[in-house]
Amino acid sequence: MVDESMGHRLSGGKQVIVAIGMGDFSSAKSRHVMFIRYLIRKLRPLGYTIVGVNEYFASKKCPCCQEFVEMPAMRRLYCRGCNKWYHRDVMAADNMVNIVRGYLEHDERPAYLKPPSKDKNTPMKRKADEGGTSRGGPSKSRKTL
Repeated sequence: MVDESMGHRLSGGKQVIVAIGMGDFSSAKSRHVMFIRYLIRKLRPLGYTIVGVNEYFASKKCPCCQEFVEMPAMRRLYCRGCNKWYHRDVMAADNMVNIVRGYLEHDERPAYLKPPSKDKNTPMKRKADEGGTSRGGPSKSRKTL
């Protein structure tokens, strides 16, 4: 959120998307879950669009060259393809931006971040990507990408 405060409504027709990783947390009362609920409760009335992002491969693949990375140290990742070091959370955030951008520009997740299909040869597609409907998907108030 550059040049905006969490306490002010967006002005000048600005549109901001806040992507939140939908990791699996053990307790609904964890501090992380409580903070996310607080953040959503504060941002939604101010006009921010909030989307949940499936974190599959977000901290495993390089956002630049799309190759798998190594983890030689805790929270530090190294990409041999780019010869570049990343902090795990920064790389995951970059990939989450790529996921949101993929849905905005092409209505699908980038291929390098798609989970493999059951036949292990091609990435999975949502039913909506194939022209069908997505029954049992997320509620209208909470969209997961």
